[in-house]
Amino acid sequence: MVRSDPTKIRTAEELHEQLRALFVEGSWSIHRLAAAAELGSATVQAILDGTTRVPQARTLQRFVKACGRNPAPWCDARARVMRAEKAPEQGSTPAVDREFQSYFDPHKAAGSGGRGRYFTGRLRALAELTRWLDGDSPMSYVVTGGPGSGKSTLLARLLALPSRERIHIAVHARGKTSEQIARQISEAAGLGCTPEELPAALCGLERPVTIMIDAIDEAPDRDRLVLDLVHPLIDPSGPRELRLLLGTRRDLVHLLTGCHRLDLDDPDYFDQADISAFVTATLRQTEPVPGLTNPYFGHPGDVPERVGAAVSRSAGTSFLIGRLIAGDLISRDSVVDIDAAGWDGFPSRVGDAMRLYLDSAGRRLPGGARWLRDLLTPLAYAEGDGLDDDLWADLATRLGTATYRATDLRLLRDMGAGDLVSYTGSGWRLFHQALAVHLRDDLARIGLDSARAHRAITEVLVASVPTDEHGIAWWRAPHYARAHVAGHAAQAGVLDPFLADAMFLLAAERSWLAPHLHQARSSAARAAVECYQLIQHVLDPTQEQQAADCLRTIAGLRGAHEVVGQVNRRHPEGWEIAWSTWSPESAHRTLPHTAAPVSALAVGRLQGREIVVTVARTHDDYLSTVRTWDLVTGQEVGPAFTVPLEVRSVTVARTQGRVVAVIAGARPIPAYEWRSLEEGTDDALEGQVGCWDPMTGGEIGRRRVYGRPVNAVAAGMHQGHSVVVVGTGPNDELDRMYDDGESDIWDIDDGAEPTLRSSEISVWDLDDEVELRNHEVMSPVRAVAIGQADGQTIVVAGTTDLVGVMSLR
Repeated sequence: MVRSDPTKIRTAEELHEQLRALFVEGSWSIHRLAAAAELGSATVQAILDGTTRVPQARTLQRFVKACGRNPAPWCDARARVMRAEKAPEQGSTPAVDREFQSYFDPHKAAGSGGRGRYFTGRLRALAELTRWLDGDSPMSYVVTGGPGSGKSTLLARLLALPSRERIHIAVHARGKTSEQIARQISEAAGLGCTPEELPAALCGLERPVTIMIDAIDEAPDRDRLVLDLVHPLIDPSGPRELRLLLGTRRDLVHLLTGCHRLDLDDPDYFDQADISAFVTATLRQTEPVPGLTNPYFGHPGDVPERVGAAVSRSAGTSFLIGRLIAGDLISRDSVVDIDAAGWDGFPSRVGDAMRLYLDSAGRRLPGGARWLRDLLTPLAYAEGDGLDDDLWADLATRLGTATYRATDLRLLRDMGAGDLVSYTGSGWRLFHQALAVHLRDDLARIGLDSARAHRAITEVLVASVPTDEHGIAWWRAPHYARAHVAGHAAQAGVLDPFLADAMFLLAAERSWLAPHLHQARSSAARAAVECYQLIQHVLDPTQEQQAADCLRTIAGLRGAHEVVGQVNRRHPEGWEIAWSTWSPESAHRTLPHTAAPVSALAVGRLQGREIVVTVARTHDDYLSTVRTWDLVTGQEVGPAFTVPLEVRSVTVARTQGRVVAVIAGARPIPAYEWRSLEEGTDDALEGQVGCWDPMTGGEIGRRRVYGRPVNAVAAGMHQGHSVVVVGTGPNDELDRMYDDGESDIWDIDDGAEPTLRSSEISVWDLDDEVELRNHEVMSPVRAVAIGQADGQTIVVAGTTDLVGVMSLR
């Protein structure tokens, strides 16, 4: 007969077989189990006979719990089954962001709406990436280079080649938050998990998956994207089935240490002739259309080649500069004479090339250059997926020099300037970040700095929201306003009134609002934000009345009467609190931890952010789940991981340039070891202390403390070295052999032995796992701490009958 063991479940058939085994082991009848689980008899019958192939998570929890088992490992098994069945198949059509598709529209060319028709060069980079895609190397790749080096064009080119079948998911990060990117990947991979669960879910895939994420540097929370999502997935010791292909500028590459770096500006990958060939192809092959003469089309001589070479010399390593100059040249009435006396060459900087191109484009458009710049300027400030036509026109009117309508925008796209913008599927954005920078700088030169521009945008957004007798109806606001008012208001310096508006907080899109909540300054804003943060994790963004009731309740309990008043004015029909008596409660945020009890936690600093590491018991007493959280945002950082210990203490330390979680606890001593010493029971424990990478869950090293569970651990500095103090506790089964506790110090860096005044401390070398000295104390150590006082390193150890203070020197 099959015995139930959820850890061995990998398929739906195995899940069904083991659920039947649970049923048989408990000698259940269908009706008795249905009653105990609060399920219908038909539901239980369908699980047992296989009609229900994979039960819903809640149904599974009730079924297993009624059978007297912990539901957690069974839910983990269900998740494995769902991942295996929904993971992308190798060779399937990739899930590609719409934005990539615009790079290779065969009907477009530079200057007339084109971007990638004349892709040339980069042969070595393409060959290297193609070999990697076709091979089985587990190493991830990051493609980098300066602005305009063609990173996105190269990656998009890969999607047009046969090797695209090895790229399963392709995401363009421009304007997307890390949460949105995580949800997009989760949906494309068929995982159905939350952003916090995604790294662990991806690492658990059992089929090869390659994910492309481009324009990482253009994500609004790019650091969080790298640290929370990308970094945990590029650990070289992670699963070989998962590979990432990344595109970003150089300033983020140092965080992507687990990737092979391909720098497009490196001489090994760059050939000046590539830019010359690209410009020449644009000049020779772009067909004339109304408003675009292109004197180079069909030219019989070598002028296009000579001009292309001259452009290449000015462009340096920037394909963008070459493209912009080419766009200007094909819009002229005659070819340029590069041999003429006084000819001063082509622009060599992106800003100058951009100005030349916009002026040229403006000359061939009915409205002129100013008209063109006015229409493009709002997109330079657009967030997320960009602007729809109505909002775009309103912002162009406010930021520009005339009144504009949607008809102007259609004219802009139809008259040859469509290559300057791209459609994301729900809005319009500029084709390149360099154009946004240029337009913002241009606006600043005429006196409208960034803060004033964002203030104007904020006012237009507020004006777009419907109003009623209660004021602004934020729940009826256009999507862009609900998502991005907070971001624009923050950059304008006018965020506080919005944070004080309880109805705005409830209606705003949470992923875009969260990064700005800590900026609340006034007492009214802080009160509203504190109430909102207490309930944000349970809010349903589609249920206005329910959200209002939740906020009214928590505000009433906290005595936030102004917040209650705001809710009552907008929603007088919901719950009403006549009076309340409630214990005062400090403002806090609830981390979305599991229901398992937290046995240890510690705070620290990791890659510029404050973090908290939490450890919770699992269904197995000697397994613990470790999670790392951003202390400011409350978001999980990296994947959760399991350590084989009953964890009793954790601390965060820095050693050899990296941050580690030092985790201490106990686990059973193998019976064949302690029974050879003296008879005992299966409850005999030993201590273990180890270091894990909190970002990846990778184990760095572990040491046994034979005969004693470890109760406490603390990290600090001593004479420039990282040290860890460890305190051991009682082992009831082995007390007759060892009747003392121990405190130990490890030198994390090199184990150099300090001079110790107290004989109750021992020194451990954590790198070499060598115990350098061991001293006994008379009673078990329950807590330890380390710090500095009067220039000396002080260790404090608390035992069952005293607190000892020791100095290291």
